Amino acid sequence: HARDIARQAARAAGQQLEPSTAIHGTTAQTNTAQAVAAARSYLAASGLDGTVTLAAAGTTIRVTTTATYQTRFLSIIGIGTLTVSGQSEAQVIRAVDGTRR
Repeated sequence: HARDIARQAARAAGQQLEPSTAIHGTTAQTNTAQAVAAARSYLAASGLDGTVTLAAAGTTIRVTTTATYQTRFLSIIGIGTLTVSGQSEAQVIRAVDGTRR
């Protein structure tokens, strides 16, 4: 679940393109403020904590999530909670006729 939420948050961020370059088709670049806001909004809606970072001049979005789960059977041996994490990365690329440019 944590990994899936990270993937979806990264996807949501990757859809926030800088309109001036995207409309003209010159390059694919995220609008950094909107990308981070979109990923954080997705994380908030999911109820998970996480971090969002941008790299490679705003074309790579990395999302890391963390969650704590109550165990059902491990509590028998004294493990009542487990902390899990999920990581995902999305890259914004420009492609023409299926070829990366």
